[in-house]
Amino acid sequence: MILRLTRTFPRNKFNGVGLSAYYLQKFTNKSNIIFTKKINSKILKLKKRNVLIEIDYKDLKFNQKNIINFIPILITKIYGEIIFFTKIYKYLKQKSINPSIIHVHSINYIFSGILLKSLYDIPLFLNFTGSDFYRLKKLKILNLIISKVNKVFNVSKKINNELIILFKNNKKFIHTSNGFDNKIFKNKNLKRKNQFVAVGNLRWQKNYEKMIYAFKLFTKKNNKYKLLIIGSGDKFEKQNLIEIIKKNSLEKFVYLKGNLNHKEIAKILNESYLFLMSSKSEGLPKSLIEAIACGTPIITTNAGDCSYVAKDCGIILDYKCSEIQYSRAIIKLISNKQKWKKFRLNCLKKKYQFSWKKYVAKINKYY
Repeated sequence: MILRLTRTFPRNKFNGVGLSAYYLQKFTNKSNIIFTKKINSKILKLKKRNVLIEIDYKDLKFNQKNIINFIPILITKIYGEIIFFTKIYKYLKQKSINPSIIHVHSINYIFSGILLKSLYDIPLFLNFTGSDFYRLKKLKILNLIISKVNKVFNVSKKINNELIILFKNNKKFIHTSNGFDNKIFKNKNLKRKNQFVAVGNLRWQKNYEKMIYAFKLFTKKNNKYKLLIIGSGDKFEKQNLIEIIKKNSLEKFVYLKGNLNHKEIAKILNESYLFLMSSKSEGLPKSLIEAIACGTPIITTNAGDCSYVAKDCGIILDYKCSEIQYSRAIIKLISNKQKWKKFRLNCLKKKYQFSWKKYVAKINKYY
């Protein structure tokens, strides 16, 4: 039996999160017991032999934008881990369950994974994201984590290579790429509206401030388009974006749409003229792959693996680019219909490089 620890799991209202754990339990030929944080939304259907246990606790809240060091984040993680580990271990003992593998899908629960590995003497696997790596790479705690893990799976080829160089170990770190739901995210030949779309959690790493300011500059040249930002997240970041929108009189141009389900997102991607991304750091964002699958040309920064995914599918900017450079890229692409059509066709060809079955097959080799 595989024991999975994941911060998130797909639900009716939030079906864009926790997809790694979801598809691995779906396509892996072993029983799974999944522990995740409780959210008031019904989970997506599991494969019959698998079980999901929700653990209820409240996060400690910090203003991420004002975090100078790692201490507040560490406090939050330790607080959650103590509750998480205690309830998992109690459940396993009560049910006399002896897992054969532990797969930690969220760095939040890595210390629970390490403790359970020592108690059951079984392999420990970890999914590592771009934000995890850039947050931890200068801290000694990363050395401890990596020393206790048997395999580290990375969707980002760039980050995987950095880890191989950093730890001088090319066997522990596995590049998996990423997947998408090809039944939902596909070209529907809908009429493209005068709108751009961005999809991702409201976090400082996404650098939505730059996107909004760049869009403001764009509206001075062309005020026929609107910008939709899909996603929820940090309440401080959301309030900051709301204030920027109001101060710059962009209420009729920029809309924070909150969380939408996959079908709603796919429809908007198919209706939008461009997909925008302005991240400072990334792994390999699923939203970028989903935009490509819908045939929506892209303007993105080169954070993480964005350059690799978006190559020949749009315009790629340095993540340190100015708002002026970003706005010029938007103007350049909407002004060149032939270039837009070429990028669109390239998107629809490139989508075949990504699938959840390929992702699962890569990881299954190590189970």
